[in-house]
Amino acid sequence: AICSIHGDPHYNTFDKQRHDFMGTCTYTLSKLCESNSSLPYFNVEAANEHRGGNTRVSYVQYVDIDVYGYRINLGQKRAVKVNGVSQVVPVTLVPGVSISLSGQYVVVTTDFRLQVKFDGNHRAEITLPSTYMSKVCGICGNYNGQKADDFLNPDGEMEANSTSLGNSWQVYNDSR
Repeated sequence: AICSIHGDPHYNTFDKQRHDFMGTCTYTLSKLCESNSSLPYFNVEAANEHRGGNTRVSYVQYVDIDVYGYRINLGQKRAVKVNGVSQVVPVTLVPGVSISLSGQYVVVTTDFRLQVKFDGNHRAEITLPSTYMSKVCGICGNYNGQKADDFLNPDGEMEANSTSLGNSWQVYNDSR
């Protein structure tokens, strides 16, 4: 399943729920939430920013991926950092992570079939295999096949709308 973020941002969850959310902080898009899971842990966050003089809309500034002890940063103009160090793509990280270019995207692929794409401008996609169904959380939802419950905050409670949902997933260790 795919969760996509594009434009000013429109979010389409794994279960095809759409959210329009204009916050300009860093937010959890998707992560493994099931505690004591045997599945590999991952966490994907995106930072949004205003561009130009229009403060009513925001765009994806960068995407951070935590996997296998690495922090992979996908930045503007397809810049890539791993644990804070700039990289020349393609990159292979042991174990099980590759970073490559595909068309306009930088693509991060893991051996458990998580894929994160960012065009270095405003469009990002997260693809997850079905093994993660009902085990993830974030703005991208819980991936259980039902879009009605894709308003769950980190406490597992339903938010009233997309704005309060987005704000509930703000990452508070915003260091930028």
